Amino acid sequence: MNRNDVEKLLDLQVMAGRMSPELKEEKLREYDLKTQQIQAQQGGQSINSQYNQYNNQFGGQYEQHDVRYNASPFEKPKAQSNYLSTPEMIVVLVMAIAITVAALKDMGTLMLFLAGILFAFIGIKVIARDVKDKRSVSYVPVIAGICGIGMVALAGFQLMGTEEMKKTYESYTGTIACVSVIVVGIGIIIGNLISRSSAQKKYTQPVTAKCIQLLTPRNGSGVPVKLTPLYEFYYNGETRRIMNSFYSNRGNPRVGEEREIFINHELDGYYDPKRSKVNSIFLIILSLFFIFMGTLCLILAM
Repeated sequence: MNRNDVEKLLDLQVMAGRMSPELKEEKLREYDLKTQQIQAQQGGQSINSQYNQYNNQFGGQYEQHDVRYNASPFEKPKAQSNYLSTPEMIVVLVMAIAITVAALKDMGTLMLFLAGILFAFIGIKVIARDVKDKRSVSYVPVIAGICGIGMVALAGFQLMGTEEMKKTYESYTGTIACVSVIVVGIGIIIGNLISRSSAQKKYTQPVTAKCIQLLTPRNGSGVPVKLTPLYEFYYNGETRRIMNSFYSNRGNPRVGEEREIFINHELDGYYDPKRSKVNSIFLIILSLFFIFMGTLCLILAM
């Protein structure tokens, strides 16, 4: 990869609105400096055979600017994988319909079993994606996974139990399943409020920051693209840069946009009120969907 290739990749990011022109020029200057260092060490040999060796080292220079990410600045942006692929989303939709039908047919055990599989699958899938993308695991998939496994276990217990046990639990399984769905929805709302409150308490120092790049996870792929902004701001007499590991396709600033964000002295992250508000609205809508579905199934099962 020569300088022209690097510049073309950076131009693509600028044209896509993922990087500011100023940051592009900075990266080119750093690339030129690294090229000179390599040529001096190798006696003027071509950089092409050595580029991959120094690529990661070159990207790591951003730690001095408080930028904590491991993607090389000269890699093509890669989109983060969806939590669920298109076929998996279709399966989830079909299972949701099947759960509703089971409620209509007064098949409590089947409804409980299907709901358990659905929640366990979504919870485990989301946790696996967070671990793979090196993000902190959210409370939402953990709650969903636990509830799902509990539902499946209860349904299996009913199927393998005695006739007397089946009759005893049959009258309660539909109610338990529906209430569990409602509890998950309420849990999402409460968890989101706790998460926002914690961030507001941790990051209290306001600064005006400019988005200079929108980053994607290094090993991600899929649509829609998940992004996280790289902010630049002036703090304690120095120009600093900061990001966090929360990737989203909602509430992100445009490159060049200035926002008031909140930081702490450790510069280990930030709180962006505008971005947080947009994502909170999405979670509230999602939780209301769970509450609505649970309430509907509860009414139909009665």
